[in-house]
Amino acid sequence: MRLTVGICTYDDFDGAWFTIASLLVHHAEVMRDAEILLIDNHPEGPAAETLKGLSATIPQMRYVPLTTMRSTAVKHMVFPLAQGEVVVVLDSHVLLAPGALQAVMDYFEERPGCRDLVQGPLLYDDAVTVCGTHFTAVWSDGMHGQWAVDPRADDPAGEPFDIPMQGTGAFACRRQAWPGFNSRFHGFGCEEGYLHEKIRRAGGRTVCLPAMRWVHRFERPAGAPYQPTWEDQLRNYLIAWDELGWEPSGILEHYAGELSRERVDSVHHRVRVELDQPFAAFDGVVHPLPPQPRNREANRNKAEFFDESIGAVPSSVRGVPAVAHRDARVAALLTYRRCLAYAALHGWRSVLVTDGPHTLGQLTHEVLKQAARTENVVVYRRPGGRASADAREPLLPSAVGYWDRAHLQALDALPATPKAAQRWIERHGSLGVGLARAVGTIAGSEKPAAAPVP
Repeated sequence: MRLTVGICTYDDFDGAWFTIASLLVHHAEVMRDAEILLIDNHPEGPAAETLKGLSATIPQMRYVPLTTMRSTAVKHMVFPLAQGEVVVVLDSHVLLAPGALQAVMDYFEERPGCRDLVQGPLLYDDAVTVCGTHFTAVWSDGMHGQWAVDPRADDPAGEPFDIPMQGTGAFACRRQAWPGFNSRFHGFGCEEGYLHEKIRRAGGRTVCLPAMRWVHRFERPAGAPYQPTWEDQLRNYLIAWDELGWEPSGILEHYAGELSRERVDSVHHRVRVELDQPFAAFDGVVHPLPPQPRNREANRNKAEFFDESIGAVPSSVRGVPAVAHRDARVAALLTYRRCLAYAALHGWRSVLVTDGPHTLGQLTHEVLKQAARTENVVVYRRPGGRASADAREPLLPSAVGYWDRAHLQALDALPATPKAAQRWIERHGSLGVGLARAVGTIAGSEKPAAAPVP
């Protein structure tokens, strides 16, 4: 498939409907070989059932409910879910001018393998006048970037030109060149500039393509269904700047003028503590959620990992519902595979899979330094822990860290159905031995080797 158009929405049926209709009516020649991927970031909301119903009448549309993150950074999820070689991402209230989608496809076809981020001029409501081609790196109202206009975009047939940054209401990129958003983002803000720098560091250009013209519905007379918070925006910027190695003083100075110094310092401290966690080097941490407790006393044992100095569960730690099966070994194996599948679904490059949130409290920097290592896998075994009540069952690793997408190979190596899982266990003799063999194969060696501490 040549193209995926990804649309992210949150309780915005009207916006999503008109964006989809415009694609099919005004870009029919391109959409014949394309899919529409609609990601609903509030599938519990009032628009969800009607949005889902569209997929029954539009053959090339897929409806994906997504609750694992609430953020404008949900746009990242279009790429691991997309099937097209080229991916165009639109807000659910953006319309592309006729010819814009064809111009995007022509751009990438003329530059095979390019890693560029392609955007276009934003038009006023008259759909003629250019009101923005890029952002300048200026802080204003809690946001990094202010709209500016380059006259080279006045001619729709003009050549693409480099821009420093722009809003992410409409952009295009090859699926394989997507650099991803930080998995710790939540809430509103911070993609602009951060994404563009990641593209450039990966060898791509960030360009304005004059023919990729678009309009954006900014007004919401009934009000937005979500309320962005200053703390979320500040937190995202601090995380992004840390990832890029940029000095955060400009962020702190700007937000100190918008919020109290005490609030800014509090958010900064929590971010600093979270990023100093030993497992912060991984894109995310996944662990199985225990079965639902039957009584209030048991409920105390299912609490997520909680760090008092942060004041909340770190956003990179995700619980995945365990698979139910009468054979505990089959359930454990399928649950482990489900954890790997979660990381794959979110497009993570690295993941730490643990047997439960209690293990995280033991994973100090020193413990990780001493853990068994191969080229792209680190294995930690908690002293005294067992995978099951059966004393003959070898221990499952308490935590396995996968680097450089090694978890995708593990995912392929593990069985996906109960019957296949039973045969897999019979063949290997135990969960522990089978997983150890799989990890050894993935890492290229069964013997630990020196590796940098994450």
